[in-house]
Amino acid sequence: IIRVCNAFACEGVMYSGFRKFDPRGAVGTLHYENVQHYTTPALFINIINMARDFGYEFVVAESDHYAKSEFLPGFQWNPKTILMLGEESVGVPQEYIDMADRIVSIPMLGSVRSLNVASSAHILAYDYQIKTGRF
Repeated sequence: IIRVCNAFACEGVMYSGFRKFDPRGAVGTLHYENVQHYTTPALFINIINMARDFGYEFVVAESDHYAKSEFLPGFQWNPKTILMLGEESVGVPQEYIDMADRIVSIPMLGSVRSLNVASSAHILAYDYQIKTGRF
């Protein structure tokens, strides 16, 4: 995901949890990105809420359907978006789904239920760039 953010000029990467990421997957791009690690969900939630005060929208990417879910083709991005992707095995924790301003889903036609998180990040970042006029 750090490589995706570098490729698409994201403002930064925030992640939460007790473990740090393995930097080998970033292939050096972590040295060019603003990567912030928040060890507790409470710290992460505070950052999201502070960003909302500055006009940011909190969007969750989730393959499961919720009342707030919108499919990506019709999804219109706020240029100021914090996008959350979940862990591949468990998805986004319910507390973040509940606090999301919007939920975006990538429609799929095959038999798989979800994509790996890096693939989803690529698709969503590219769509954001196109729809917000950055490309």
